[in-house]
Amino acid sequence: MGSASHDAVDVHASKDYTVFIDELSLDDIGGLARKVSGGDAALIVSDGNVAPRYLARVRASLQNGRLSCLDLRLSPQGEVQDPFRRSRALSMLAPRLA
Repeated sequence: MGSASHDAVDVHASKDYTVFIDELSLDDIGGLARKVSGGDAALIVSDGNVAPRYLARVRASLQNGRLSCLDLRLSPQGEVQDPFRRSRALSMLAPRLA
């Protein structure tokens, strides 16, 4: 995998989680996600600018790490987000990731 160490930020919300900050190759994300999550599913949140460039590689890496994947594409960066549409999309995805 990429570098041996990484920075981590613990987020305390309705469900606690950790955000890892590293210079991993996109191809190594699946291994790290599987190792630290202990889960079997991942949600990839991206936008119309990033998804065309990186979504396929990230999804392939997560699937190689034996994680099932869903993706949520938000409006391109700089566009106004519709909070109702975003919350509706997340509420539809949440049961599939539980």
